[in-house]
Amino acid sequence: MKHKLLVAVDGGKTSRKTALYAAHACAGSESSFPEIVVFHVFVPIPPFVEGADPVAADELAERMERQRTEAAEKMLADIKKTIICEGVKPKLVTTELAERQGDVMKQIVRAAAAHHCDTIVIGRHSRSLLGEFLAESVAEHILRTPSGYTIWLVA
Repeated sequence: MKHKLLVAVDGGKTSRKTALYAAHACAGSESSFPEIVVFHVFVPIPPFVEGADPVAADELAERMERQRTEAAEKMLADIKKTIICEGVKPKLVTTELAERQGDVMKQIVRAAAAHHCDTIVIGRHSRSLLGEFLAESVAEHILRTPSGYTIWLVA
């Protein structure tokens, strides 16, 4: 049985490290983990302040969305190039952008199912103790939620 990895990235500091970890695990391998899907998830944008000019807010949201998409596409191309430079064959690396909105964890699991992946590779963002207390990361949520996938957490 051929294995397939879904590498979830968000453009943060751990994204490249997470992709490199997956690449090192797959480099030169024809049977273990020959395919990698690099899946970019968008971190939600905070809502606009109530009372703001709705037309200006919509224009700003559209501009931010275009900029985020362009930056994500560039990052995915860079990560794919890096993975290939680490020895993974180009035909075995694909990239995909997530939907713009929605639950990040559900999007990752849906993408893993759609691509027939059996392993999800995700980076863990380092936070302060207060940050750990106040907000649970997507990686930690995936680890605690039964999903039927092998999870590699890159710290």
